[in-house]
Amino acid sequence: MREGLFCHAVPMDIDDDGLTEYLLVIRDDTIVLRGICSRLVQHRHVGGAADPTLLSQSTGLATAGPISRSMCSAALLGRPYAFLCLADDRTVWLNECELECGVRLFKRAAQIGLLEMPADSVIGPISIALVDFDGTGVPDLVGGCFAGYPDDYFPPNLGRKYDAAPWPDIVRSRHDGQGRWRGGDERGYLYRFRNTGTCEEPAFEGGGTPLLDLDGKPLEFFGVPSICPVDLDSDGDTDFVCSQCNDTIQYIENIGTPNAPQYIDRGPVRDADGDVWHVSTRHSQTAAAVVDPAGNTRILLDNARFSCMPFLGIDNDGMPRFGPEAEFCSRGGDVRGKGFAVPVPVDWDGDADWDLIVGSEEGDVEFIENTGTAAAPVFAAPVPLIAGGKPIRIVPGPEGNVQGPQEAGWGYVNPAVGDWTDNGAPDLILGSSLGLMFLFRNSGRGDDGMPVLEHGAPLQQGTGDFETVWRQRPAIADIDGDGRTELIALNPLGQLTIYRKTDPDNPLVIDAGTAVLDPDGNPYKLDGYDNSSSVLAGRTKLWLADVTGNGTWDVLFGIIMGRTVPVPTGAKITEVHWIENTGTVTKPAFGRICRVSFNGWPLARGRHTPAACAVDLDGDGKLEMLVGIDGGDIMMFEASELDFERQPLPGGLHPTG
Repeated sequence: MREGLFCHAVPMDIDDDGLTEYLLVIRDDTIVLRGICSRLVQHRHVGGAADPTLLSQSTGLATAGPISRSMCSAALLGRPYAFLCLADDRTVWLNECELECGVRLFKRAAQIGLLEMPADSVIGPISIALVDFDGTGVPDLVGGCFAGYPDDYFPPNLGRKYDAAPWPDIVRSRHDGQGRWRGGDERGYLYRFRNTGTCEEPAFEGGGTPLLDLDGKPLEFFGVPSICPVDLDSDGDTDFVCSQCNDTIQYIENIGTPNAPQYIDRGPVRDADGDVWHVSTRHSQTAAAVVDPAGNTRILLDNARFSCMPFLGIDNDGMPRFGPEAEFCSRGGDVRGKGFAVPVPVDWDGDADWDLIVGSEEGDVEFIENTGTAAAPVFAAPVPLIAGGKPIRIVPGPEGNVQGPQEAGWGYVNPAVGDWTDNGAPDLILGSSLGLMFLFRNSGRGDDGMPVLEHGAPLQQGTGDFETVWRQRPAIADIDGDGRTELIALNPLGQLTIYRKTDPDNPLVIDAGTAVLDPDGNPYKLDGYDNSSSVLAGRTKLWLADVTGNGTWDVLFGIIMGRTVPVPTGAKITEVHWIENTGTVTKPAFGRICRVSFNGWPLARGRHTPAACAVDLDGDGKLEMLVGIDGGDIMMFEASELDFERQPLPGGLHPTG
């Protein structure tokens, strides 16, 4: 059940059945151009004690007041059917529901506060919760805040030395000779905002104060913390379980009393084996503690996806243990990948219909099987794609990412599937956040009919690894009709390039590449901005399809924000474009960059880069378009809705739009 990136969960027994339902705020990026539309939905438990993570499909809920991902239950205010919400202007809102025709509707909203931060350098709160710090029965508000990003985080200005430099040089410029990040740290804090009113008439006003440790110093986290108040050790006071911007969950223990708290950072919580417990993605955030239908305590995780941590107990030294992360599921629903989904349609299992191989920002690759037919596809739940006996996952670590340690766990893998080894079987090549491309060779089919992939290895060029721009999806095809497949990708300067294998005994080795030229004889630069130390370089999602039906490969690509002509509002949006192959099967030549439109509008979805691919998904002889976007959604556009325009973009794609 993947309701999209930046979802936030609030537990609430909204229908008085004794079971906790979940309100989810969905930050939807499928509706508007380069924007987000928030909506509120409800999920119920339907699996009972035997399957406590099985939930219903979502039901939409209307609200009178604002909603955002900074929300929490208002139960501590004596309002079990209400939630607090922090709006973008830091106003605090109380949303209450009332019973109407047997249905609870959030029809009442009131502003109950305006939060202020004591210093401009501290930003937030990003997440909120209610906590009765003093044991008075009147809870205060606590929020996760952060400082140091972006001004103190990114390396200082390096001058013009790396303008128009190859991407690998830009990445290395942000790290020292030992591979350490030249920039600073993003620091997170918990701030308390006092309730100057009562439970009946709450008022959260003024500046917050940081929660302190025993030495009188603010509790500090790796990036912005998300707070979950819970008394795991059953000593009668409130402790905190907090996620942060790495893959661990911190346990903040209250070693004081219910009315005189004293906090100590006990470090990361533990897994069932006593080791550090790790979340599956750094986007995951602790949301709330609940009791499931089986009577067990779970910590809800949201933001990247909706999952939970089953609580196992407390060790002799007072540290909590949790079981493996369990993702909430529902029967049926939309087909989704993980965050920043990059789909590739391919007949992976050899049954003559289109399956999906899907990459993600988390560095995972998933297989979504078509269990229907070629004419009527039906897709199963995603499962990890296996190579060398293990699920594929590529992450850069703190020393390999141009955006530093905050993105150490984000691999941004972009799959391309094709017969790279020229043996008739589909292989896998992955673009990544490292700027490396990894080949996973197909060694044949297993007993289940699925391709057996070997361990991945980076492509080689010259005497070292092939290094190019990050987060791009390449393409594999015989683009020149010579009977051998080529790799079509962006080079280290972001230019469209054809790479060929040079060693018949080693498919890892490729040549220096041949730039694809436009009608004026210039390379196509298809990535973001001008590479002047810009993290918007790369990111382009390439795809080859015979759009014109003449038997040649045309080029489609989704492009990063800021590289397209502004829409009438002046905002720059992400778009899908195409370049017609005006040559022949054996002598490809390419025309001007043109727009792909959807019912007369630019085909613009997502907030970063749309991962588009054109394929005859239902076997009707017409090309549909699949587009993967930030929230994991995989959208389909019918052939009748699409127009591959012939009018070139005004001025083409300029470095500054």
